[in-house]
Amino acid sequence: MKKEFKFKKIFTAAALIILSAATVSCGKYTPAGTNPNDPNENTGKTPAIITVKDGEYSLVKSQGYDSYKAVNYFSVLNNFNADGKTDDSKNLQNLLDKAAKSGGTVYLPKGKYRLENTVNIPENVTLTGDFTSPRSASGSDDCTVFIVAENENTLKKPLFTLNGGSKLTEITIFYEGQHYDNVKTYPYAIEHHSGKTAEISYVTIINAAKGIKLSSTEAKEVSLANIYMTATQSGIYALFCSEKLEITDIFIDPSIWFNCDLCTEDHTAEAKILTSKIKEGLTAISITATADAYFDDIKINTCNIGVKVDIPSITEKTPLFSDVTVTEAASSALNLVSAPKTGMAFAKCSFRTDDRNNSKDVKIEKNYLAPTVFNSCSFRGSPSYSVFSEGNSLLSFVGCDFISWKESAIYSTDKMISASGGGFNSSGNLADLTDTTVGIFAIDSIYANHDQEENPTVFVAKTKNEYTVDRITDTWFEDLTSSFTISGKIYKAEDFGISNTAPDNSMALQMAINTANQNGGGTVFIKEGNYKFLNEVEVLEGVRIQGSGNSETVLEFSKTESKAFLNLKGNNKIEGLTLKYTGSQTAEEAAENPIKAIYSESANLKISNVNFTKVHYAIYLSGAENITVENLVGSAVIGGIYAEHCDFMHLEDVEFTKNGLSEDVIKYQHEKFVAVMIRECTGTLCENLTSDNGDYLIYLNSEKVDVVPEEPSAAIKGLFAENVYSAFAINKYDFAAVVNVSSDTAIYGTNAYNATTFAGNRGNLCIYNVIGKGDVTGGIYLRGGNVSIQSCIFNTCGSTAIRSDSSTAEIIGCIFLDKGVSYHAEVSSGSLSFVANIIDSNSSFAGIERSYLKKYSSSEAAFTEEYNFVPISELTPGT
Repeated sequence: MKKEFKFKKIFTAAALIILSAATVSCGKYTPAGTNPNDPNENTGKTPAIITVKDGEYSLVKSQGYDSYKAVNYFSVLNNFNADGKTDDSKNLQNLLDKAAKSGGTVYLPKGKYRLENTVNIPENVTLTGDFTSPRSASGSDDCTVFIVAENENTLKKPLFTLNGGSKLTEITIFYEGQHYDNVKTYPYAIEHHSGKTAEISYVTIINAAKGIKLSSTEAKEVSLANIYMTATQSGIYALFCSEKLEITDIFIDPSIWFNCDLCTEDHTAEAKILTSKIKEGLTAISITATADAYFDDIKINTCNIGVKVDIPSITEKTPLFSDVTVTEAASSALNLVSAPKTGMAFAKCSFRTDDRNNSKDVKIEKNYLAPTVFNSCSFRGSPSYSVFSEGNSLLSFVGCDFISWKESAIYSTDKMISASGGGFNSSGNLADLTDTTVGIFAIDSIYANHDQEENPTVFVAKTKNEYTVDRITDTWFEDLTSSFTISGKIYKAEDFGISNTAPDNSMALQMAINTANQNGGGTVFIKEGNYKFLNEVEVLEGVRIQGSGNSETVLEFSKTESKAFLNLKGNNKIEGLTLKYTGSQTAEEAAENPIKAIYSESANLKISNVNFTKVHYAIYLSGAENITVENLVGSAVIGGIYAEHCDFMHLEDVEFTKNGLSEDVIKYQHEKFVAVMIRECTGTLCENLTSDNGDYLIYLNSEKVDVVPEEPSAAIKGLFAENVYSAFAINKYDFAAVVNVSSDTAIYGTNAYNATTFAGNRGNLCIYNVIGKGDVTGGIYLRGGNVSIQSCIFNTCGSTAIRSDSSTAEIIGCIFLDKGVSYHAEVSSGSLSFVANIIDSNSSFAGIERSYLKKYSSSEAAFTEEYNFVPISELTPGT
């Protein structure tokens, strides 16, 4: 299970100590006590007063989880009332505008702040408070709560407006004028109105009509995470975003309203009436943005429409959905209106409507054209139809469960439907298809009530040869993070001589770290600035290095006498920094003498909210264990993250780009750069990885495979690869699972594939939901191992879609769109089995010319195929 709190990319400016328990006078902050472990202590001694000033960063301890935030503007210095009765909107706007002059973070400690006017968060300003999840035992007294007055101001404009680089985090919104029996139509609580980027995280919206809207036409990258809300009309509306959209860890549920301790209503009556209103009008999440989109860990309980997708079909970006659960939807849990022509994918999702007539778990609108795959999904409840499609597309369901329906499990006007390895558990019709739709159901058991007379284009079959559908399981994606035990003491690096003007700060930072280590550990805080380093710095046991934010605190290094810049010795955290290499080596010279920005051979490490600029290797780990790496972005020359012989590692929200690199380095990377290299590691989980240049995005490597485990030792979920030779590669790995991949590859003087395994591979590999495109020679090239390829979409494959040498491979429920491909399947040795795949994009059942499965099989290979879409004469309707 995932943690309640996940540190997402939204904390890029972050790191701040609870001032609400202290008294502040004339810029002086008096700690609540004199405990030497008090996080407000800066040297382990007992200073009586710590000075805080607007414009100067100080650390603030986050509520509910082990993290700090760097804050440089404080409500406690600016006459805020925080009593929930007196208007604080003018004070807040004045403080935000003050922060806008130099940039920074405005902090409001826990309390109730009344807003009688709307608030504009300027460019590059963060507004943050204290937060506890509404699902925890803590109440509103532990949170920063905005009490929204009902007046002409708040009824006309969004409560919070975000601009370019704005961030809103760790706050709670409560509309005092709302009543569950008479919900007023306030505008959106939060709107990203202008600018290229925005981040919203750890936000609770208790009783809104509309939650969050992304409406900036300039938007390129937007992140929403850890959002809890009740809304009656619209939850999240992602209108615009062109490059990368992340919507993760979302909880939309009426209980946020009727279990809130700010409400005094009778919860029994409230829940019943509120639930009825929400089922009448709520679209929980609506997406029209054209970006590559990563949706993960979304839970929606009670709505009219759960998730609505209406992305223009002309875009070639890719939306990937995993772990989306929608329950109690009145109309449809998933509504597909339009999607990118290259396709979209759903993995381990659950869609459930209530039992009213004419409801559909999945509703696909007329003229929907996008090929769409579902893997290990379930369609529940008692709808009229589990899947109701009036589209003109290709649909594949692999390992999916259709549980209870009234009319038919599937109604479709599409070209083709494939369902394999799933379960159909109801007494209603299996499928209701038009006479131009072909459906093949290669399922584990014969469906008893299938009527071939009424469905002449439905083919239900039990395959002659055994084939296995490995389903995606929860155990593959458990949180691997271990606990840390870093002391709460704070040590200011500036007190030890670190300076913007010093030619080398190595010794000063080392002295601060040594002092923290000798006093039982703690946090060394480096305030905003650019600091030069010439030598390696050892981060000793129990020490955290904390910057003011990864755009505020920049550590520059040009050379070191050793091979690393920061050498972590164990139980360490690195947060809120930029690590920048300023040397002048060429890529070839760097490869001969590479320097690691962060290096470790130890245990219990966390690296979070760190940017890298032109480093040789960003992170290099050898023999380390219990590692968390999250919210990383930047450029590296030789390699991004390199891990060998490591145990229990969790990588999340990692992006490597070619921004700022020379043309020579970019060309060098075409055949050399690997964003994430995993060698001989166990217990590895990688989520939401992005790379826009290089050889591979992720490479799993091992010298040998002694024993193949029952569960994957490496699980990868969510890859966005562009301009690479291959999105991922597997070499002799014991067992890996790869789920939801957008692969847009390129040929740089050699062949290119969406995915590949290497000769001598002896392990197991499960590949789910790869959406392959780009300038490629082939889709997937297999050279060894036992491989299951399921529900993938291959758009352009040049030569061969699936090429296999010495592998034992099953291709199940995939969609092949390239009519000009030389071979859909080519096997030189080993065995290759095709089951319930869709071949060609323009086939229909009767009277229209179709393209057939193009295959090549050598005499040394075994090739079998069953119930793919092949010439009509080869199909035999039956039960």
